[in-house]
Amino acid sequence: MFHFKPAWLAAGLLLMAAGPALGQAKAADASVYLRCDGNPAHRSIGESLGRALVLSATLGLAGKGETQDVSKRAYGVDGADACLLAL
Repeated sequence: MFHFKPAWLAAGLLLMAAGPALGQAKAADASVYLRCDGNPAHRSIGESLGRALVLSATLGLAGKGETQDVSKRAYGVDGADACLLAL
């Protein structure tokens, strides 16, 4: 009946699995690293290569991840608590 090629099936399953994760990632608040000093957490070379693979496989739908944003920095007690959690 159906003559799906394995590559099309794998791509469809990957996009279906990435859909709920994309909605959760956009609704998330700033991480403790951004609230501490405005810089995202360190990424290892392996994580960077993995993100590059996922971005190329999902045609960029996985998102670009956290970037430096000083406007999300917390001040006072909230900033100190965020830095303690980040450490």
